[in-house]
Amino acid sequence: MSERSWTPQQAQAIQSRGGTLLVSAAAGSGKTAVLVERVVSMLLDEEHPVDADRLLVVTFSNAAAQEMRQRIDARLAQEQAAQPHSQHLRHQRFLMERAHISTIHSFCLDLVSQHTEELDLPADFILGEENRLSLLRQEAAAQAIEAFYASDEDGSFSDLVELLSGGRDDNRVTDTIFKLYEFVRSHPFYEDWLAEKEKMYDPDVPVEKTVWGQTILSYGMEAVEYCLQINKELLEQMEGIPELEKAYGAPFYEDGQHLGTLLNAMRSGQWNSCCEQLQTFSFGRLGALRGFEDDTLKQRMQSGRDQIKKIIKGLSQRQFCANAQEFQEDIADLRPKVKTLFSLVLAYDRQYAQLKKEQKLLDFSDLEHMALRLLMEKADGAYRPTALARQAAQDYEEVLVDEYQDTNGAQDMIFFAVSQNGGNLFMVGDVKQSIYRFRQAMPEIFMEKLDSYSPFDGKNYPAKIVLGKNFRSRPEVAGFVNFVFQQLMSRKMGEMDYGPEQELIAAASYPPDEKMQAELHLVEIQDSPESTVQQEAAYVASQISSLISGGASVWENGAPRPVRFADICILLRSVKNKAKAYREALLQEGINSWTDSRNGFLQSREIQVMTAFLQMLDNPYRDIPLLTVLMSDLFGFSPEQIAAIRILDRRGSFYAALQKSAEQGDEVSAGFLRQTQQLHRLAVSIPVADLLTEIYARTDYPAIVSAYPMGEARKANLQQLCSYAAAFEKSGSRGLYAFVRFLDRLSEQKTDFVSASSGGSADAVQILSIHRSKGLEFPYVFLC
Repeated sequence: MSERSWTPQQAQAIQSRGGTLLVSAAAGSGKTAVLVERVVSMLLDEEHPVDADRLLVVTFSNAAAQEMRQRIDARLAQEQAAQPHSQHLRHQRFLMERAHISTIHSFCLDLVSQHTEELDLPADFILGEENRLSLLRQEAAAQAIEAFYASDEDGSFSDLVELLSGGRDDNRVTDTIFKLYEFVRSHPFYEDWLAEKEKMYDPDVPVEKTVWGQTILSYGMEAVEYCLQINKELLEQMEGIPELEKAYGAPFYEDGQHLGTLLNAMRSGQWNSCCEQLQTFSFGRLGALRGFEDDTLKQRMQSGRDQIKKIIKGLSQRQFCANAQEFQEDIADLRPKVKTLFSLVLAYDRQYAQLKKEQKLLDFSDLEHMALRLLMEKADGAYRPTALARQAAQDYEEVLVDEYQDTNGAQDMIFFAVSQNGGNLFMVGDVKQSIYRFRQAMPEIFMEKLDSYSPFDGKNYPAKIVLGKNFRSRPEVAGFVNFVFQQLMSRKMGEMDYGPEQELIAAASYPPDEKMQAELHLVEIQDSPESTVQQEAAYVASQISSLISGGASVWENGAPRPVRFADICILLRSVKNKAKAYREALLQEGINSWTDSRNGFLQSREIQVMTAFLQMLDNPYRDIPLLTVLMSDLFGFSPEQIAAIRILDRRGSFYAALQKSAEQGDEVSAGFLRQTQQLHRLAVSIPVADLLTEIYARTDYPAIVSAYPMGEARKANLQQLCSYAAAFEKSGSRGLYAFVRFLDRLSEQKTDFVSASSGGSADAVQILSIHRSKGLEFPYVFLC
């Protein structure tokens, strides 16, 4: 191992051999360093060295894979410098060129590319660009829905449409297809998974044995137990107070008796009894309490009882609102609708696959499922590795997977297939850092292994090792995080208990500084026209302004210096609907800001103008695009000029009026027509990307938008539009007309491109999502 000092747990994770190992690595615990050192130690093992190309290392992103490769090679270079004549080290560094260090999708892509004939794929397939795939998804959904309408002889599809959308339109049906399809594709062999779920809708199964009945009964028991606890505490508080005992004692005692009877019914699964008791639950009348001086205690008694009443009312109206017969009738009614929905999703799946095949396209999910088809097969009702999988597993001494908490079911099965049935699998992750459930990550896979694996003892496998020491944060930060999550995180809320095994142990060495404290700010929202987000943004902006003006400092190169805007980061759960409010609030305080927005590309000012320009060149008789271009900063027509031109031809198109204006000697109108007509002729003979470049050169539009707020990002967006146009034509479509139609459909379907990243201003507050940054590179972080 390297000369670095490792903790006992880190050393175990690096040196262990002989079986499956799960490493639960808390934030800042050095998991990447441990993973790198484990690989290096296997390559340099004197007794049983492993060649670099016989390890499979899987990371979450291409950037992480590249960093991993570089860090491993750097460690080997370090060892080689100490042993310059080592043939083994020279050989390992040579093998690093073909080492299998990649994302799961890159691994699957390599596998699928080698077996296109078995998968009935064109050998020259490519991964489709997201916006193009989005249009294919819309087309596939429309075709599937149309086919179901045409064959709806028994009315089952019409019933489904009525259930989902109330007969208004098919938008809700389409949305449901997309959401269910995306969800099921995270499961291996999702056709079988859907078939199993369909079996759940059996009206003959007693309510209390269905998954829904069990879930409701479990929730009901928790709710009633909570009510009993409140009731018990209130009775204890009135003990020894004669006035309270006389007025409230008997009714409160009766409440407790009723709640106990209800709880017993829930525990024994007596569904109808639960429904009946809740519907007829009666709270006894409280006695008069005159002259009682402790008004606070009296209010506490009444408030606690009101809380119990509210919970019981909620259970009766929402969870236990149907008796067993009504429940089973609902299941019987839903069964054909669910069957139709699942059939519709699978029909959409087939249609979408066909459209992609025609255009020689695949998406990332296709890679996973095609890899599964190659690696797993069903026999005797169970899935097992194929001969190809068994051969692939022999190629790898070990399979090492980073960020395992963000693995889904399909990926988990792939790792199982190529790791000798999971026998040589090394997994690293932290379920507390799972933030990709919206991408169908399944942290419960990690949790199941964490719960079932035994602590590492060097002999028994599969085993787990916990890395709990945090070498990154100050003790104040670690302590604050522990305090918050000890209050919030439990098995029922967050899927795990935040106990000693999960707590952060501050291990970094920092000089003491009383100013370095984690702070929790609770913003009191005012009744005003401003939204909650706007008020929070204004508060954060004022805090940043105070930080700057108050003389705060940061350490750099061993000395303090004044804090700058670039030292500060605002982290949001999502920047999509909030970043604008924060930018505006910061601007009000005179603070520069920058956000790496992944949305809003087509709605940005500069792209709307250029989209209108392309629409106008394609068809100058479309008034709205033409007027957008005329009144933009490109040509600067005033409202008065527009009105004067319109008067020349009140009924025709605005382009006709513009032509009349030019004919009557208006040089501004004539100049516009000359320039756009030249560009229109060019558009017929050159690619759209080249046409955009020509427009930029003739109008100097990139320089114009550079003067806007966020100018560099806007300028980068213009170049990004060229890239999207080039990619569109590369995919097989050609010409201005096709690209304009493509943009129109994206707008209609509320689909968007990813905005360009300009890298931000040299000195600006960064506004980022927690998926883009952990805030580690910033001295000051506002988590909002």
